[in-house]
Parts: sequence; structure tokens; C-alpha cells
Amino acid sequence: MVIPLDYYRILGIPLTVTDEQLTTAYQDRIRQLPRREYSELAIASRRHLLEQAYQLLIDPQRRSEYQQQFLESNDSQISGIEIEDNQLTGALLLLQELGEYDLVARVGQDYLHTPHPQKPIQERADIILSIALAKLELSREHWHRKDYEQAALIASQALDLLRKDDLFPLVQAEITTDFHKLRPYRILELLATDLTATSKREQGLQLLQEMLQERRGIEGKGNDRSGLNLDKFLQFIQQLRTHLTVAEQLTLFKREAQRPSWVATYLKVYALIAQGFAYKQAVYIQEAQETLKRLGQRQDVSV
Repeated sequence: MVIPLDYYRILGIPLTVTDEQLTTAYQDRIRQLPRREYSELAIASRRHLLEQAYQLLIDPQRRSEYQQQFLESNDSQISGIEIEDNQLTGALLLLQELGEYDLVARVGQDYLHTPHPQKPIQERADIILSIALAKLELSREHWHRKDYEQAALIASQALDLLRKDDLFPLVQAEITTDFHKLRPYRILELLATDLTATSKREQGLQLLQEMLQERRGIEGKGNDRSGLNLDKFLQFIQQLRTHLTVAEQLTLFKREAQRPSWVATYLKVYALIAQGFAYKQAVYIQEAQETLKRLGQRQDVSV
């Protein structure tokens, strides 16, 4: 198996490195340990590849031959290094440390989907872990770029992969935490789409309803795992209103007002007034007035 790595990248060093710098880099890389979820086999595989790179580059003749090959190759990169199948976990670890998350996911998935006789269970678990962690980082990259739906999709893929074999519950919990914190951003992204994008808007409203159910209403004390406290959630609702049609607001706030929710009731009044003026129907204005009267028995609604 050929992995798209070269010995310089494995150790994180330039071509002009001195022997002293090479040894220091090697020792630093050896001391760095992967996440504790990885097996001893994966850690040993990583260590072996580091040692392999060091032993070649510290030998003047072998390094000279390798460097000549490196410089003569296209784009100053060797196409890769040959490894045994049992070294794949170590190679994936090194690629992940280099930030090659797409490559880790692709190489790992290709290997899993290719029949291999007597594939060790632990090796499979390490490869699945590498793919899931790579997808977690890719999800976070999309989140940072404000591509929230793609971030959620990739996080969901990572979760599905781990859940399928019931592996690494702590990693599952970490990804799930990100997944729930993404939800408010996804809702805003989906509901900010054009009104003709009905499926996206319906998805956004469904996600919003799930949040409200978990919170037990706008002012509820349930935990939707978004990390938003009441003040932040109220700000989120106000921001959300700018993306909702009057009809969507009426449906949402009428339903939420029945919990009961005084915030939802007040927002329902605004939606009723807007609906009344939009359609020139006094019945909506009258309903708004009646709602305000009932609300005024418990809240100060004077203006």
C-alpha cells in the first residue's frame, strides 16, 4: 500500500535540516502521543513510521539518494511511501496530525470498503476512529466557514460510523455536543433561504420545533444542549423572526402560546397585527386586541 506521505513531512522538517535538528524533531514527534482512545497497536505503528523516517534521513548516503529522488520528482513531491497494511493506522495518525483530514477520511474509508482477510478487530476500530476524528475536524472547518448544513452532515456521518459498531462513546459524546450546538446556526441558515426553497424551510422549522420541545418552550427550563441561556435564546428568536413569513410566525407563536408562553403570546400579537394589515382583514386586529386583553391580566402590556 502506498500512502501520500514523504519522510520529511512525517517528521515535520525541511529538506535543509541538520542532523541535530533532525534528531530533535524526531524526539519531539516520538514524545507526542495520540488521543487515548487509540490502541497500543496504532501507537506502535505510528512510532515505527517515525523511526523508519529518522533512520533513513540520519544516514547520509540514504538521505542523499532519497533527497535526489525527492527533488527530481514532479512538483518536488514523492508520490508516497510504501507501507504494510498493518501500518495504516500509524499512517492515518500522522496524516491527521498534519491536518490532512480529507485524505484520512478517504484513505480510511477506501480501506474499510476493500475486502481484507483476517482484518484485526482492533485495527478496524482504530481506522474507524481516525475517520470519525477527521470528519469531526472537517465539520468544525465548515462551521468556521459558516457552512452549517455541511458541517452538520459531516458530523452526522462521523456519528453514524461510530454508532454502527458501537465504538468510542466519549468521542460520540464530543461529536454529539458539536451537533447540538450547531442546531441554532442551521436553523438560521435554513430559514434565511428563499421562500421557494420549501424543503429547506420546512427542515429549519422542524429543527426549531425540536429545540422548543427540548427546552419546554421559549421560556422553558429544559436543556436543548445548544448552550444558549434564556437571554441568548430570546435574542435567537428575535433574530429568527426576520427570516419568518407572517404565516410562519403565526403558526409558531400560536402553538407556543398554548404552553402557555407569555413571550410567544406577545409575539403572536405582533404577527396578528402584521397579518391584519397585510390582508386588510380586521378580524386579525380584533384577535390581537383580545389576546392583549388576556395578556394584560397577567403582564404589563401598556404602550
